[in-house]
Amino acid sequence: MKISIKRGHAYGLLTFLVTLACGLFVCRNAGAFEGAVALMTISLAFCMAALVIVCLSEGTRPIAYASLLYLTLFYIVPGIIHLNTGRFPFFGMTYSDHVASKAALLVLIFSAVVSLVVSIGAGAGSNVAPAVSRDAVTPKTWVILALSFVSVAAGGAVGFDSLLLSRGDLSESVGVLSPSDLILFQVARSSAFFAFVLSVFVGRRAKTGLSYLLVLATFLICLVANNPLAMPRYMVGAYALIGAFTFSALGRTAKSLGVAVAAISQVTIFPFLSDVSRGGGAAAYAFKPLEYISTHGDFDGFQSTLNAVEWIDGNGLMLGRQIGSALLFWVPRATFPGKSVGTGADAAEYVGYPYTNISSPLPAELYVDFGLVGALALSFCFAVAVNRMDQRYESSRVGGDTFMRVALAAIAGYSFIVLRGSLVAVVGPVVFSVALLLLLRQLNRVRVGVQ
Repeated sequence: MKISIKRGHAYGLLTFLVTLACGLFVCRNAGAFEGAVALMTISLAFCMAALVIVCLSEGTRPIAYASLLYLTLFYIVPGIIHLNTGRFPFFGMTYSDHVASKAALLVLIFSAVVSLVVSIGAGAGSNVAPAVSRDAVTPKTWVILALSFVSVAAGGAVGFDSLLLSRGDLSESVGVLSPSDLILFQVARSSAFFAFVLSVFVGRRAKTGLSYLLVLATFLICLVANNPLAMPRYMVGAYALIGAFTFSALGRTAKSLGVAVAAISQVTIFPFLSDVSRGGGAAAYAFKPLEYISTHGDFDGFQSTLNAVEWIDGNGLMLGRQIGSALLFWVPRATFPGKSVGTGADAAEYVGYPYTNISSPLPAELYVDFGLVGALALSFCFAVAVNRMDQRYESSRVGGDTFMRVALAAIAGYSFIVLRGSLVAVVGPVVFSVALLLLLRQLNRVRVGVQ
């Protein structure tokens, strides 16, 4: 069934009104946090409406789609649950109504701006056919072989046995990994994964025995370097999304089904991987979805936003220190004494957490540096960037620019962890992946004997 963009926006508006009415009805007895719950419910209505519009729009729009999935399922809905119950995941912390309302207002500002700009972009994009790229490229075999060699070399340097260990087992046997080991882990895993992804394009094009052998070889290397039970869960999720956005032009039905898959995975696959990766084994997993969302640290995003508001209310704005630290993530801390360990950790230390390896969602990152006004402006910049990257994705997909398509799919795949934060701790894999693919794009143009 063909759905015009005007009808898509009408469905979005209807979704906004229904979500708002149902949310306010269900949450009308929120007690001390009534104002915060109302603001969060409006945020949910904006994001749900934008998600419907993106699902019904032309093209995949992967970055907007993934971002709205995170905001809706992993940030706002758990936050509403926590406010209603008065119980937050970490350490029995309590917050004033003023802090809760200010944090909820911040979430509303970010959600409303992103939802409106993305919705407008979905309408504009539906009327513009993606241009055929002049850089249409198919990966060359020698580039994939070189990338596989880099992965094997990095894996050998860090130890292939270490790549196969779960985080709990690795922590017991090795302790805290050094920065160089962390880099080698990232190089081994990302290089192997992208070598496999690019080899699939070669197999599709050539359809020869050698091309299929290349796919098999890169798959085996990828499997050794990227044991799903040993990897951080955000990388498992990112790989799944990258694969989906790389090899499929997701239509309306697929995007709509994806929302259901994400919601189901939220309370099944993610808690299972959480238990296994921490060394508990499969036997430690128990299916308790409401308890998981209500109490687990995987959904601490809004509590981390509350911590950030308390921290800034007590200390004043950071005026660029946090985002600057994220941009300079590659600079050693010894040469950058003022470098933040992460907004989540800084705020957690301020409010008295005994354990400070904590996330910090993007709205909080924007707020701690520049306040509500700065968050408003930077939310708009973020949303515009999302629209432009999604448009470039469509152009690269139609035009055959394989490396650019995979790079933008990587940004979409990692958008969950970027939005979850803390930025200084998570931008490294994203920057490395995109930079690697763009470098390979240039190398792919070099003429050598092996094709």
